[in-house]
Amino acid sequence: QRILNINKQRTFICPGNHDIDISKREISKEYINRINEVTIPNNCIITEKVNLLNNKEDNFSLLIANSCFHNNHKFGEIDLEEFRKKIEMANMSNKILMLHHHILPIDRNDNSHLSNSYGLIKIFDKFGLNYIIHGHRHSELKIKINGCKVIGVGALGGEVEKMA
Repeated sequence: QRILNINKQRTFICPGNHDIDISKREISKEYINRINEVTIPNNCIITEKVNLLNNKEDNFSLLIANSCFHNNHKFGEIDLEEFRKKIEMANMSNKILMLHHHILPIDRNDNSHLSNSYGLIKIFDKFGLNYIIHGHRHSELKIKINGCKVIGVGALGGEVEKMA
């Protein structure tokens, strides 16, 4: 089944800073039902601090990290111990990390990046990672760190093929 012309089985939802304490907010049941319609049958919503999907058919391991698990709107953070455990189980040759927050500050006034990015870089440098895809910033960003392509897709997606 498709939604917005996208295969539901290839849809993953990664929480962002606007989803913090979402259960405490007044949200319409219609909105929740539409999200659940896509995510629950396909097991594709982030339920852990770091989720892992090893896709043998397409030869990639997708790690999806909830960089908002600490419930602070001001910065992102990843549970590094959980990330280390999951990347050790990522057994496909192409490894992709998807998260909300960007890993490096964009300018001197930016403090909304990951607070523990140095630890993250040390781990992915050791275990190998091909791509990091993040949102949060409302602009397209691209950088390479030790062979890993870091792609910021902006608030509305961006052209990932062009950036990769």
